[in-house]
Amino acid sequence: MLLIVPFKALFTKRQKLSMQDCDQACCPPRHKKSVVINNFNLTRPLNGVLFGYACATKNITPFIVRIVLDTSILVAAARSRNGASFQLVSMLPTPRFDFALTIALYTEWQAVLTRPEHMPPGVTVATALGYLRYLASLAHLQDVHFLWRPFLHDPDDDMVLECAAASGSQYIVTHNVKDFRRVSELKVQAIKPADFLTLLRNQP
Repeated sequence: MLLIVPFKALFTKRQKLSMQDCDQACCPPRHKKSVVINNFNLTRPLNGVLFGYACATKNITPFIVRIVLDTSILVAAARSRNGASFQLVSMLPTPRFDFALTIALYTEWQAVLTRPEHMPPGVTVATALGYLRYLASLAHLQDVHFLWRPFLHDPDDDMVLECAAASGSQYIVTHNVKDFRRVSELKVQAIKPADFLTLLRNQP
């Protein structure tokens, strides 16, 4: 049950609340910002995290860097707890970096992570989708108003690049760096998760 491990770890000290409880605890209705992603209504308190599963207050800390998590990172994290991908995802939420997410990328996360070959034993589709919704609640939700495609060889990679370019992300964290060779033209760098963790460790 690899996929659920970071979910359990992140919520060890957090109380699981109902949507109504979170609604009352986090903020009054007039302060909410609602975003609809793939038929899910994300109610985003300005000073909290709310996605139907849990409610927690975010520390207001300036983020050092913004990244985009390629789907390959989540697949690797679901398959093994020993790699850099799992370590990176398990850090969330963290003041060390922020990550951006678009509707298109979130939809790909859902489609890929619920395939049978990517589902760890004992993990249900509902559990996987619930964890992805939790990740979405932590993300910088980004609209894309300009499409760069065709820019890379794979349209799915173009989608990841468009998220990075629109959100001002410095890095695309991926296991498929070679698929993102041209992204430097848009002032974005493709980087493997182990290298990104090294970068974080070397920052003052």
